[in-house]
Amino acid sequence: MIFQQKSIPHNLSLYSLLIMLTILMLITGCETSKSDSDPKTSGCQKAVCVRVLGTGVHTGSSREYQLLEISNASNERVFVQWLPPLPGEAHKTVVVSNPYDGIDWTGLEVDVRWAKDNSLAGCYPDIDSPGFDSGAQGSQTCYGGTKSPQQVADELFGFLYNKLGVLVVFGRFYAGETLQDSVEGMALALAYLSQQNQQTNNDNVAVFGISLGGFEALHGVLAAEPIDQPKFGVAAAPLLDLEQQYRYVYEQIPTTLSGNSEQIDAYQDLFAPYFRRIFTFVGEPPGSVFYPYTAPYLRDKLSGEFLIIHDDWDTLVPVGPSQTLSASESISPFWFPHATSIDYDTFDIEHQQISEGLDANILFTFSYSFIFTRLLDPDAEPLVFYSYVSFQRFFDYIKSQQDSGADISWLIPRLKELAASGVILFDLDTESSPHTAAGYQIVGEFLNSVWDAGLDDKNYEENVATYLATVVW
Repeated sequence: MIFQQKSIPHNLSLYSLLIMLTILMLITGCETSKSDSDPKTSGCQKAVCVRVLGTGVHTGSSREYQLLEISNASNERVFVQWLPPLPGEAHKTVVVSNPYDGIDWTGLEVDVRWAKDNSLAGCYPDIDSPGFDSGAQGSQTCYGGTKSPQQVADELFGFLYNKLGVLVVFGRFYAGETLQDSVEGMALALAYLSQQNQQTNNDNVAVFGISLGGFEALHGVLAAEPIDQPKFGVAAAPLLDLEQQYRYVYEQIPTTLSGNSEQIDAYQDLFAPYFRRIFTFVGEPPGSVFYPYTAPYLRDKLSGEFLIIHDDWDTLVPVGPSQTLSASESISPFWFPHATSIDYDTFDIEHQQISEGLDANILFTFSYSFIFTRLLDPDAEPLVFYSYVSFQRFFDYIKSQQDSGADISWLIPRLKELAASGVILFDLDTESSPHTAAGYQIVGEFLNSVWDAGLDDKNYEENVATYLATVVW
């Protein structure tokens, strides 16, 4: 399942302020003409070469965007949608990994064909994958549907509203790109940002990815040159360790589900397209070499501050590698715990279970606050979208897990970010009259109602800060 946040209300009262802001018009860099031949054959001889394939303006934010093909002298390339940060934001940018969505503006036959034949999200024959066999197991693959540049930008409004730049990196899984291709594409996109920034590092850049996007984001950071590596990021339900994922699908699942051949086949059908792409660069088992695409490698090499969000009941990507990675000082974990273990015979093969799982609004809200409190200036007033209803359900659930003995100390730093000075929460559940409130006010209300904190509501900002600095959970 792909996590999706509720859509942003069209009557957002604060949005009109964006119309009054000056838009950063053009981006600089080494560019070749749009009419140039494919860099795969022409050979880019520069560190980062750029072709502008299209331009436009996002109607929801009045932000200009460019559709780019980025390549290098090694004949690696990636397609991106670039929405530069607003003036005065010092190149602050979120790099978003988008593995599954289709794009129709590359000029390549494979993208045009998928956009024409399979415009809607769904499962389709994986005809462009390495070694595809229509009669083999797992002959279909995931496709996010063909997205226009407007639709892509709509889904990133939470970042755009806060004046940040957004660089969307398209993994084009459907086109047969291997996972290694996607990682190298992320590294290439980060090199492009360094060139755009004309500075010595990407300290003002964060990465963001969900599921396979989390794999591309985190491994892409380490695949980049040290000067290009961002110091912040969020990965939700991330695929981190290819070896552990292989063992999960082809060893643990058959053992756990012995006798349930239908469910075993469902797992292996689902993951066959991934391992077709993985085996092209790690080799066929039993001689596969999965290094460096492992959780221990990330644990030992990542530096900076990265948030990992994972539901314990994830049956697609098991939480174990995320727990391994969380041993790193660079990692802040955000767990969704459960009192009981996974029932593989009855649970859906998903990142979260509908009956008791991580709400997408919670995922995005805490991702926003983590990124905003690191990228934006201390005197900024970031607007964070949230759902009061989702908060009520989430905090009640987490308190019940705490009462059952679960460790929820990981939540305290995330509440501090929500309650940070200047943070404004915008309630997505309020459609007719948007509800905004200081983050510390909403946090204070839930500390009082759920944890009986007894905070004086006349001075929530100071009282919440004191409480979170001293409470032991």
